[in-house]
Amino acid sequence: MLATTGSLAPMGAKPVLCVGGLVVDFPLAQGALRAVDGVSYEVMAGETLALVGESGSGKSASVLAAVGLLPAARTAGSVVIDGLDFLHLDPRTRRRQLGRLVAVIFQDPAAALNPVMTVGAQLTEALAVHNPRLGAAALRTRAIELLRQVEVPEPALRFRQYPHQFSGGMAQRAMIAIAIANRPRLLIADEPTTALDVTIQAQLLHLLRQAQIETGAATLLITHDLGVVAELADRVAVMYAGRIVELGTVHDVFARPAHPYTVALLRSLPRVDSDDDLQPIPGTPPDMRRRPPGCAFEPRCFLGRGRTRCQTEPPPLAGAPHRSACHFRNEL
Repeated sequence: MLATTGSLAPMGAKPVLCVGGLVVDFPLAQGALRAVDGVSYEVMAGETLALVGESGSGKSASVLAAVGLLPAARTAGSVVIDGLDFLHLDPRTRRRQLGRLVAVIFQDPAAALNPVMTVGAQLTEALAVHNPRLGAAALRTRAIELLRQVEVPEPALRFRQYPHQFSGGMAQRAMIAIAIANRPRLLIADEPTTALDVTIQAQLLHLLRQAQIETGAATLLITHDLGVVAELADRVAVMYAGRIVELGTVHDVFARPAHPYTVALLRSLPRVDSDDDLQPIPGTPPDMRRRPPGCAFEPRCFLGRGRTRCQTEPPPLAGAPHRSACHFRNEL
């Protein structure tokens, strides 16, 4: 299934998010583990860019470290959000921008929501931080309207309830309401539907799309679910071993994958129109403490076949507009 919704980005618009040469290291007792190695991309207003790949590929680390939510990480490169050099802000100034310039919908709302505060109190707190002139009545009215906007039933009643009184789907709706409360310029959705059943997933994907329309935000979708990507995203960045190995529109990447890893990911998906067995990707991702000198995917690659160039020379991300980091992409 390919995406049927086009980007909401206006022609000639400037990017909301510009990531350039981002590096993320986690200190170890001896040395450091490089989780993200020179990642670059842009996201326009009204556009959804999906970051996909296996667990440990660097998807969440690249995004959360870029907005200051991984304090243990050491970062380098540039992250410019709406003209603001976010990576080099002091921590206090960066915190003031969270919720206004950047908002995050986390994977597990049960862990992200405060269990000892009502949902309404958490919504009004998010609003009050960035709208100090609003009175209590106005904050309550706006919070209830946000709950109604994300289709929480009986929003006035739910406003007074605690997170444990919400189902998983309703708690995720509350997270979306908090995220869009201050109309952020950049919306980050980190595996937003992972713990939900298929029916609720479909409803939340619709809500995410509506939230983007409502706010006009640029959206970063972090996921390993290619079905969600096909439904929601405009472009896809495929990550492997801390680097982007393919970048293009949803249609191009799904219909004409240009990297062996992307081909392998698509082959591993179950299909309703085929009786063929699933084709798992052989081997395991590399140990990031001992990254191979050439292409990191080479030991698992059906195309490399032990070629010296693949084993010794890291392939650059090349081509336009559909980019790939593969020496032999023309053989796919």
